Amino acid sequence: MTIPHYDDTALEILDTDALLMVRVEQLVGRALRRQLWLMFLDHDDVQLPLLMPSDIPRRPEADSVIKFADFLTDLIAEVRASSVVFVLERFGSDTISDDDRLWLQLVTEAGRLARVRVRGPFLSHERGVRTVGPEDIGSI
Repeated sequence: MTIPHYDDTALEILDTDALLMVRVEQLVGRALRRQLWLMFLDHDDVQLPLLMPSDIPRRPEADSVIKFADFLTDLIAEVRASSVVFVLERFGSDTISDDDRLWLQLVTEAGRLARVRVRGPFLSHERGVRTVGPEDIGSI
């Protein structure tokens, strides 16, 4: 799959999970390493020109939620985003592991604390990308 250039997609509205999944497949694709990706959408659900990958440990630190929420609050204000899309990338099957669940709980809770709309999240695994539902994440 060809990675789209931002200028070619600057006006595409990503207002459904299916459209967002296609974009994540184009930009992140199959997992190569352990990373957390952040993608930002404006108030019209158009992708902003910032895509942030960050290497992450297997498990988040116990006190990470507040720190990440504070970081997210500042970042959302800086880029003027209305939504954030989280993609957890890690090599392995499409089954959600306990470690995955901890990361997914952290990002969704941080999004709630930052008062930003969370889209997805998605899991990038060895065969592709899948949507992660509330039943996969569980409760904190």
